[in-house]
Parts: sequence; structure tokens; C-alpha cells
Amino acid sequence: METQAISQVADRRLRSVLTSVAENLERKLEAKTIDLQTPIMKMTEYGLKISVTLEQKAEGKPIIYMFTYKMDENIFKAWLKRHAYLLEGPLGFVSKGIEIIIPFGIEKHDKTGFSIDDESGDQIWFELLNEPALFRVHRDVISPKEWRCFIEHA
Repeated sequence: METQAISQVADRRLRSVLTSVAENLERKLEAKTIDLQTPIMKMTEYGLKISVTLEQKAEGKPIIYMFTYKMDENIFKAWLKRHAYLLEGPLGFVSKGIEIIIPFGIEKHDKTGFSIDDESGDQIWFELLNEPALFRVHRDVISPKEWRCFIEHA
């Protein structure tokens, strides 16, 4: 079994997205419109699939919101073809807390970069076309008004 390293997410954009969604899901859990087994998935028009699973280790413990980010390559390629006019040069945008850089257009879509900032302002790059990124979000055990956001990586 592969060992996963866990580090804190320092990127403010991503933390904001993850905690906002977690707060919204927390309200839905309290209102009983969802439960821990409810499947939660969002697909963007350009192919970023975000799945959220909920886990509670024990009664009274904070709920862990596990976000999985993964690109659907077929949807991404179709989106690039529909928006070819945007790709005359490099294209960069931020969506769902992740910066997406398309440096070489449709032909080299597999060179697309996905990144977030670390605590020193350097970029952490992901291969979302090849493997998912997993983020864990939960309330702090000591100070329950605070959120903790982590990323798992090999």
C-alpha cells in the first residue's frame, strides 16, 4: 500500500472554495436534506469533476469532507475545441480554487497545468488529467469555528 503525505492547504482561493462548500454541506446535514451517504458530485463545463464524500469517525467527532478533483479528458478536449478562439496563445484561469494553465492549445492539451499556491507562495502542480487530487476538510477539534484543510499526495 502506498503511503500518502498530508500537508495543510495554504492557498487562500482553494481554502475559501473548500470551506464554503463544507459549510453549505454542514447546513444541509443539520437540515437533514442530505446524510453522510448522499453522493455529491459536480462537473464543470470544461471537465473538472469534483466529488465529495462525507465521513464521521465517531459520534461527536467532526465530519470530514473529502474532495476529489479529477479532469475528464474527453470533456476537456471537447471544451477546448468549442473554445478554440481563446487558445491562440496561452490561456490561464482559476476555477473551483485551482489555477488552470493551457500553454499550447488543443494539440497539446495533455501539457495543461493545474496548480495551487503553497505557504511560501510557490506553486504546487497537479496532474489532474492523469490522477485525482484529494483534499480533506474538517472543523478544528479544539476550536470548532476554525476549518482545517489538507491535501493528500504521494
